[in-house]
Amino acid sequence: MNKTIILFIIAVLTSISWVFAEELHIDNDGNFRIELAPVSSTNNNFLTISVWGTKWNVFMDEGSKVTGADELDLNYTNIKTGHLLNIEGKYNTQFKYIDVKTVMDMSVGTPKPKPVAAIGLSMLSPQPVSPPPAASPPASLPEKTASVVEAKTVTSITKYLKLYMSGPEVKFLQEYLAKNGFLSPDNATGYFGRVTRGAVQAFQKSKGLESLGAVGPQTRAIINGLPIPAAAIINPPVSSQAPAVTPLNTTAVVSEKKLTLFLKITYRGGEVKILQEFLVSQGLVTADNVTGVFGPATESAVKAFQKSRGIEETGMIGPETRAAINGLINSR
Repeated sequence: MNKTIILFIIAVLTSISWVFAEELHIDNDGNFRIELAPVSSTNNNFLTISVWGTKWNVFMDEGSKVTGADELDLNYTNIKTGHLLNIEGKYNTQFKYIDVKTVMDMSVGTPKPKPVAAIGLSMLSPQPVSPPPAASPPASLPEKTASVVEAKTVTSITKYLKLYMSGPEVKFLQEYLAKNGFLSPDNATGYFGRVTRGAVQAFQKSKGLESLGAVGPQTRAIINGLPIPAAAIINPPVSSQAPAVTPLNTTAVVSEKKLTLFLKITYRGGEVKILQEFLVSQGLVTADNVTGVFGPATESAVKAFQKSRGIEETGMIGPETRAAINGLINSR
């Protein structure tokens, strides 16, 4: 009996150590594989994780695949401090963060059953025990998670929608796009994937809006049947009598200190520097942040500016934010 108890305790302790011990693997090309790393802090798609007492910055972009432990798609906003992550990616030596390829949040969802080692299990019972049948998934498991999408009737879009989001308003968007010929009806799943993003871009282009692939204030106004905000029209629909468009002189734009491009985190260049200089003038970042690289500090400053102007806090420079910034630059 004593030997049986000892073997049982060893098996339990071994299992616990496997569950909670983080692992870090790096190959010669800088590819990272991290398992069960706790999240120390979150900042939208930027995370800090801890591995063996060392902090690592992690960056997720639209190409990163994010799932729960059940391997169902997940929005990165569901990742919280204290969650345990399995991560695959490559270290970016220039910006000093791990560029994520896949991340699995082991603290969300139920992991799929895995075989359990049977070391010493025969001594825990005098009778032979047959292993339980392997668990099988539901007969019709959906490809994407779209829970409660059917439970709420939506008649308009009220919030910012973008890639990897899900819910009733996403499904309303998809049904609208399908009705207008930009999306096939079978894609109205309630999950904002790459197909939906492409349909949104096509819709925006048809309406003379900047093709961002995300639903902001201007796109939302058109879908909801409301007047379009003044800053929305970037390229009005071209008629047969429309005059030729003069190519944009990028150098002149930069020298005039105006923003003309869509900007977001990881972007770089002259217009990013103009943006940062403007944010310095507003007291939202310090002068040492004027690098020409759109990083987390710039994103946070943009959100602060948007909040002060009553603009949706996306952290990106779209038409409405760009118009507000250019208006202030011109008034100086």
